[in-house]
Amino acid sequence: MSFIKEDLECFHPDDLEEMDIQHSYTMLSLRAKRFYSRTGRPVPSNNSNTRVGLDKSKLRCYNCNQLGYFARECKAPKAKPAAAHTRQAHQAQPRQQQQQQATPPT
Repeated sequence: MSFIKEDLECFHPDDLEEMDIQHSYTMLSLRAKRFYSRTGRPVPSNNSNTRVGLDKSKLRCYNCNQLGYFARECKAPKAKPAAAHTRQAHQAQPRQQQQQQATPPT
């Protein structure tokens, strides 16, 4: 539906605002319907117990490698990141080699 300027001048501003809100709601409903049809998720309703969210049973904790929760929810002590361990090890190796080369064999 398209209007020209003369058509819009005959409407009350409140009616125009209501038409705009209804149009926005309709477009949002169409986008939601298209989203649910493409993803295959069930459409949530007000009276159903359908949960829309993330299934944590397939998640793996980066801290302890257990299934079912995020690392921030982990009760195990915080582990140091593996990248830090390897970085420190690589930095320590050249120093040890330099020290061994600097000391003359006896």
